[in-house]
Amino acid sequence: MAIPQFASSQLTRDVLSGYIKAFLDSLNGGRTQTRATYECALREFMRWFEQDGRFLFAVDDVYRYKDYLTKLRKLRPASVSTYLNALRQLCEYLHQHEVIAYNPAKHVRSFVRRRTAGFEALTKVEVDRLIGSVDQNDRRGLRDTVIIRLMVEYGVAEIELIRLDVRDYVFIAAIGALKMRGREKDSKLLLRQDMTSLMNQYFA
Repeated sequence: MAIPQFASSQLTRDVLSGYIKAFLDSLNGGRTQTRATYECALREFMRWFEQDGRFLFAVDDVYRYKDYLTKLRKLRPASVSTYLNALRQLCEYLHQHEVIAYNPAKHVRSFVRRRTAGFEALTKVEVDRLIGSVDQNDRRGLRDTVIIRLMVEYGVAEIELIRLDVRDYVFIAAIGALKMRGREKDSKLLLRQDMTSLMNQYFA
């Protein structure tokens, strides 16, 4: 059955509610988490749609709705993004079914996410303080010291540490080494004498 076409100015509350229901029903054919999220967001939009009384699916209308969410409702950026995305998907649905001529919410974004500050390397003083804070008088302390030093001094990644097994600790010409899984084939990490002594102490 073909969906009837209307000019945006003719979309009454009841007509728009019908389109919203059809849109929600098209989402994987069931009440998925996505449907529940969109349903909640579009319910808020419908409340504002009735209150506003002059939404004609123009870009300026979408910006007015965004202002309502941010300035009057004072929602957090993540919530505004969710609400606008639901409206954007609804408008795309209406556009694809030729109910409206274009998607007015397509290029209306909520907020630009701030880039988090880059990670800074620890200084030698900070590394020494970190290692010095570990009590090496028990097995757990020795283990933690081994982990920290492997990461800081040898660049061993967390995932590589997780994959390591006791059998990966070997000796090559009397030099302690670790078989590194996930790296190049037969890759081995040679350890300095002080690190080898610490490993032997832990395994003992």
